[in-house]
Amino acid sequence: MKIPEKLLQSYINRRIEELDQIESALHNKEYDLLFKIGHQLKGNGAMYGFPEISSFGELVETGATQHDINAIQLQFSSYRNFITKLSN
Repeated sequence: MKIPEKLLQSYINRRIEELDQIESALHNKEYDLLFKIGHQLKGNGAMYGFPEISSFGELVETGATQHDINAIQLQFSSYRNFITKLSN
């Protein structure tokens, strides 16, 4: 099933808006929030045709569960770059 362009763009825009929230949660070590965000990304990334988002979500979810901020931070800049390129 092809996702309508308008819906796809809305999804990407939400991911862009979420970047600052993730960065703040990383900085403040908000594991519960990181888990929630990761869980959502893991579940919906592939549904919208972005398995990379699902993979990052799984990493965030696991990192939050294990309180491993470093694991998440190591991948965050690549994820930010990926999302930013999608919006262009």
